[in-house]
Amino acid sequence: MLGAAPLAMAAAGDGNWTEYNGDKAGSRYLAGGKVNAQSVKSMKVAWRWAMPDNKIWQDNAELRTWVNQSTPLAIDGVLYSSSPMSMVSAIDGKTGKTLWTYDPKAYVEGTPPNLGFISRGVSYWADGEDKRILVGTGDGYLIALNAKTGKPIESWGDKGRIDMTKGLRRFVDRSLVALTSPPIVCGNTIVPSLAVLDSFAVGRAPMKNHPPGDIQAFDIRSGKRVWHFEQPPQEGQPGNETWEDGSWKTTGSANMWARPSCDEELGLVYLPFSTPTNDFYGGHRKGNGLFGESVVALNAKTGKIAWYQQIVHHGLWDYDLPTAPNLMDLTVNGKKVKALAQVTKQGFVFTFDRSTGAPVWPITEKPVPQSTVPGERSSLTQPFPSLPAPFVQQGVSEDDLIDLTPQLKEEAKKILSRYNYGPLYYPPTTDKAGTLQVPGVLGGASWAGAAHNPKTNVLYVPSFTIPFGIKLKKENEGVLRLHRHLGRRRRSARSAAVQAPFLHRHRDRHEHRQAPVARAGRQGPGRSPGDQGPEAGPRRRAARKLHRADRRRALPRTGRYELGARPVVARQCADHAGDRGREGALPVRARRAHR
Repeated sequence: MLGAAPLAMAAAGDGNWTEYNGDKAGSRYLAGGKVNAQSVKSMKVAWRWAMPDNKIWQDNAELRTWVNQSTPLAIDGVLYSSSPMSMVSAIDGKTGKTLWTYDPKAYVEGTPPNLGFISRGVSYWADGEDKRILVGTGDGYLIALNAKTGKPIESWGDKGRIDMTKGLRRFVDRSLVALTSPPIVCGNTIVPSLAVLDSFAVGRAPMKNHPPGDIQAFDIRSGKRVWHFEQPPQEGQPGNETWEDGSWKTTGSANMWARPSCDEELGLVYLPFSTPTNDFYGGHRKGNGLFGESVVALNAKTGKIAWYQQIVHHGLWDYDLPTAPNLMDLTVNGKKVKALAQVTKQGFVFTFDRSTGAPVWPITEKPVPQSTVPGERSSLTQPFPSLPAPFVQQGVSEDDLIDLTPQLKEEAKKILSRYNYGPLYYPPTTDKAGTLQVPGVLGGASWAGAAHNPKTNVLYVPSFTIPFGIKLKKENEGVLRLHRHLGRRRRSARSAAVQAPFLHRHRDRHEHRQAPVARAGRQGPGRSPGDQGPEAGPRRRAARKLHRADRRRALPRTGRYELGARPVVARQCADHAGDRGREGALPVRARRAHR
């Protein structure tokens, strides 16, 4: 961490950045003050700070993560930051000296799901002299700390922490969940997010006990649970009728892994939900599947639904709502509107009246290509907003291919012909090399979200244009296995259209154990990169060392290795989510590799 950022904020005003997204409206905006093009030129690094994780990594190289995504808070001259391993530190903003560090030891449970060790920040709450830092951990806990001392608040929850795997309607395996986004405090209620393992990540059908996307909210002072929003909705609840054949009983995920937004004046909290299991096949969950891939406004005190809007019906593309919606006060046709703008992976900005949920501009249900996969029944239509215009390329055609020379264009056409492709919402397929999806699972918009200037109402959206290939394969057991292609658009003339490294995931025959994961890339389908190349030996040795260490520690965990199989090495993807990270090896103690 560099010391220039807090100095810039101090020059801009009172030096405080008390919310992860700038404010509860998700603006990510701070008035410039003295920070301008000229002053930035003279900025210098005041200090550097090293994360406490470094020591853990030195002693346990197999646990090393690949990216730090935390946004520190700046409050009264002190920075509060989380680290990838969920450690929280208070840092003197002038000197860079560590004032305190709290270690929840989340790494003892192994590598968290999705992107592995990752924490995007902390939250802050104060009432007079009672000042608290709140953080979610990679092993599924919500923790409240004294902002001055870094000690857990013993009177809150269970001695300062809440186990987010408890109190739900079915058993939740801790290895399948993590808290990666900071919780939001809306009034006197704290609402945490919860990342859940995507069933496709282990190449098997959704488990009967796959974690649901339920939302729990707690009293900020006591940690007592005040409401519980069940997702998918249970029998008799609004939205339950959109799940056919009782699929609501077993379908998991459809969770909120991104941070929500809050309008304390209206008393509403706005939840951006993700895709139900399985992300690319929904034959077992026919129907539109509320509240998957929906914006849901809840009363922050009671958890009752105020309104909702579904962004994707019966999702088949992993188009989770990736970020908190922006709460903006717009003037439309001379009328002031309290608006909510939700940016999406598919490159849309859906805009609603945040009081009522009514669209600010018309949204049209348009026909989309239909699935040909046996057992699947895709939605006949999807919602398309009329305004604003899409901010990324949507869909694929030959017109999108490189055309620097006629020869390159022909080469690109040959590569494209290997795939099924078409307009936005072209469904996953089982033939050819699968479907080429644009935008891909990383967006469009991503977890970084959008920013807006409350004075000008200009919305700033960072986005990706990263193609994604997906192929479904039917196995003998009748389950669908996925062959995933992660690719990025190349600028080199020799690469033609898309480079799509091959990712093969095996089905595990054991209900509670996680299957081996391997990226094949150049090595060919289904072969582990840990078996090949100059790094093969060190990778295998690191995996065996970790396995032996697990046996010695006898940790209370399941799901790390397939029965009867050696530990398998999984490669992480460089440039994943836009952050240029190392492409290294990580023993599959990791619980998933996305989000």
